[in-house]
Amino acid sequence: MMTYKSDFKMPDMVVVARDVWGTMKRRRHFLSLEWARDRRILFVEPPVSLPRLISGRPDSLSRFGDILKPPVEVEKNIFSFTPLRPLPESVPYAPLANASAFNRQVTSAIKKIGFIRPVLWITPEYGVSLLSSVAHSVSVYDITDDWTTAGITPSHRDRIVRDDALMLRRADIVFAVSESLRDSKRHLRQDVRLMPNGARIDLYEDPPPPPPPPLNSIKRPIVGYAGTVHPDRVDVSLIKKIARLASGEFSLVFIGPCLLPRADISTLESFNNIHFIPAQSMEILPAFISNFDVCAIPHLLTPFTHSLDPIKVYEYLAAGRPIVSTPVKGIMGLREFIDIAEDAEGFYSIIKKALAGEGISDAASRRAEAQKHTWSRRAESIDSIIRSHLENHPGQKTV
Repeated sequence: MMTYKSDFKMPDMVVVARDVWGTMKRRRHFLSLEWARDRRILFVEPPVSLPRLISGRPDSLSRFGDILKPPVEVEKNIFSFTPLRPLPESVPYAPLANASAFNRQVTSAIKKIGFIRPVLWITPEYGVSLLSSVAHSVSVYDITDDWTTAGITPSHRDRIVRDDALMLRRADIVFAVSESLRDSKRHLRQDVRLMPNGARIDLYEDPPPPPPPPLNSIKRPIVGYAGTVHPDRVDVSLIKKIARLASGEFSLVFIGPCLLPRADISTLESFNNIHFIPAQSMEILPAFISNFDVCAIPHLLTPFTHSLDPIKVYEYLAAGRPIVSTPVKGIMGLREFIDIAEDAEGFYSIIKKALAGEGISDAASRRAEAQKHTWSRRAESIDSIIRSHLENHPGQKTV
């Protein structure tokens, strides 16, 4: 629980997110839940595209009921809001018009719930337009991914590069989730602060609860992955090779949204020891992870994945389970608790050793390490930095 001087009250916060408020919880959600203990949060979801709505795109239709509504309280002190993007970004001058519409809608939502000069916490680069249109006490840029290295269009990449540079120049405080990301920004800004991810360790029981029903029908031992199965993250070729080596010996289970191309999904589903389970809520997911025999991070080795600090690492530690990963840079600070595999044969060998109780560390050590990386600690560290800025700039005007 966060504590502050009795005469200091943290301002309300506007959290501009890359994702919606829903079952899946990521960094923005976990931090918002911590902050909401003593202030109000406006959680601004990604804008819904009007052209996509008109064309009947399923990804937009699923959010149709949320747009043009006033902020809705989704948790105590947390209000979600879904803006509308009126024009296709490819149309000349549309990005400027869309940014103006976004600013007006967010400003209106802030007024409706009565925020006065809130903290602006911005993850997506397009949020830079709010810095000059929303009266705020302090602005924070939270860098969690290097999307310029992901599989996106050149025009999208150009916009990200431009807006990222503006955010780095204009934000009062900048955090980066990994050392790789922090170092990649230092040519534009020297005082980028490292702020890794964390875990809700209070959700992990020792001993673990009984296996959730979806795991009961899967042959054990189970090697599990919890998180989005995204083509820019997971190494499909590596997974297939591990599955072939492990045929009849252990199962590979993936829990979370699967965004792979249909052809890749079909190929993986053709293996009788590969299983996909839909995304689970943050209250239920720990029971799945705690019942994995080994936890895996079969990530690609790319500039994008090296920029990440996978939340799943901290959740795996909290569960006390053995962990095997490809050598992505974001996990190397926890190297003494994670077995590293360079290829499928290495993965297979390490999994077999872990199943035999020959992992790199024991369950108690892993759980003890997780205690150092709670979301509560992260939120408290962030608040300390924001509070210091506010105390040192009491008369700051940003609009």
